Amino acid sequence: MRSIDVHVHTNTQCNLRCTHCYEDADKSAEMKISNEFELQLVEYLCGNFVADIHLEGGEVFLEETLIKTLGNLSNENLKSITITTNGLTRTYDQETLRVLRSISCLRISVEGHTDSLHRAVRKCALQPILDNASYYKGLGVRVVLRITLNRLNMNLMFSETIPALEKLGFDEFQLYELQPVGRAKTANIHIETPLTAFYEDWLEHPPNTKVKVSLPERRINEAAKYIARLHQINVVEQYVGDDASISIGVDGFVRICPWDMLSKPLTKITEDNIADLEGVIESQHTPHGCEHCTRIVLKGG
Repeated sequence: MRSIDVHVHTNTQCNLRCTHCYEDADKSAEMKISNEFELQLVEYLCGNFVADIHLEGGEVFLEETLIKTLGNLSNENLKSITITTNGLTRTYDQETLRVLRSISCLRISVEGHTDSLHRAVRKCALQPILDNASYYKGLGVRVVLRITLNRLNMNLMFSETIPALEKLGFDEFQLYELQPVGRAKTANIHIETPLTAFYEDWLEHPPNTKVKVSLPERRINEAAKYIARLHQINVVEQYVGDDASISIGVDGFVRICPWDMLSKPLTKITEDNIADLEGVIESQHTPHGCEHCTRIVLKGG
């Protein structure tokens, strides 16, 4: 079966208004997918593809029933799911916690090791996020810290940020370069320079924990200059094709690019026509020339 990454936007409401949000989510937005549609969609994707499913908001924990509903899935299908959260919400519900322990991972957004670095992107205090991340990890949930690589934290990532977070017990990190789309167009923290200092920092301070760095196409040639040296610290590269993912909006519209939810959709799916999704995916062979989507992944640790 074909492998595919699927970004499913579960709801539009969010308890933050982050600097870099490309969904323009906020407290007043109220759209969400139904519990039934969520289940049917996940079951269909897992039954027809080798699917890596990312449930994203808004903020998913504001619609906790969407998480609890996942408990109706098989353990095998649950392992295909990653839930991304800003980490502000701590749940004590046992069924929700059971689901969180069963999925691939709970990805919590942390934008640095200091309050100022975190606030520059998330507009909220860092410590409650770290406390909640530790809470979930302590209950057996696989917690991955998601960091938005930006102009303010890029030079400190391996010398300061990751070591500080490692000391708190975290051992998996995923880094995504901030893209100048949505609100981030005016944020003035996206990176306009080469990532030279970032790579040199990585080479000088290689972490013992797992690190995954996802970068867009414009960074490929730059990364190639460091590949041989990165291999020496056990970093491997993976190139990502231009038809490897789709994005499904809360409104059911299916697009190729998760960064541009206003582009012309490929189709719209509902509970009644989910089976149409296979034909859409299989016929999607046109090159996707987006300058924001991930085209190279560097994995270390």
